[in-house]
Amino acid sequence: MKCDCGNPNCSEEGNGFMAVYREKNGEQVFTGIVRIDKTIFNSFWNEPPYNYDFSYCMLKDKKADLVTGEKTIMCPNYFLKEMKKYD
Repeated sequence: MKCDCGNPNCSEEGNGFMAVYREKNGEQVFTGIVRIDKTIFNSFWNEPPYNYDFSYCMLKDKKADLVTGEKTIMCPNYFLKEMKKYD
C-alpha cells in the first residue's frame, strides 16, 4: 500500500493505516480521515458496489494516533461531504 499523504517523495507504507490529506487554501491539511486496509478492518466499503481494498473512517479527535485513536466508519455521503470542505 502506497502512502496517500500527497508528498511524492514519501515512501512510508503506513502499516495499513493511512492519513488522508487534501489541499485547502494552498496547503496540504489532514482531513481527520483514516484509510484502513481491508486486511485490518473489513466493512461495506470492501463489498459491492464499492469493492475497495480499504475502508474510510473518521478520527473523533484529529490529533489522535491513526492506529489507536477512536474512529467511526464513514458512509459514502459523509465521506463526500467531508471532501467538499477542501479545494
